[in-house]
Amino acid sequence: MTTWESAVADVMSACRDTFGEKVIYTSPEGSQVTVTGILDERSEVVDISQSGVPVVSTETTFEVILTDLVVEPVVDATITTGAGVEYRVSRVTKDRTGGCKMVIHK
Repeated sequence: MTTWESAVADVMSACRDTFGEKVIYTSPEGSQVTVTGILDERSEVVDISQSGVPVVSTETTFEVILTDLVVEPVVDATITTGAGVEYRVSRVTKDRTGGCKMVIHK
């Protein structure tokens, strides 16, 4: 692991430990894993329209360190919070630093 990768891993772990919450990730096949990640109900998305005008919207996301999840994140899995709120995964985006952002919907 390079110095940069090590620094990114340290920051990601600190964010998870500070802001994370435990959820139950359930695969479409029914297997369950408890994982800690960051749930953001108002994650901003900026897109550039065809006319060049930025369009800002929000979506609910759950971010996790891939090695914490231990299973492959997939569309149609569910995430259940400690309060019992269930979300369905509609999009999975992995980054090059070992993180994963899942767009989720109630």
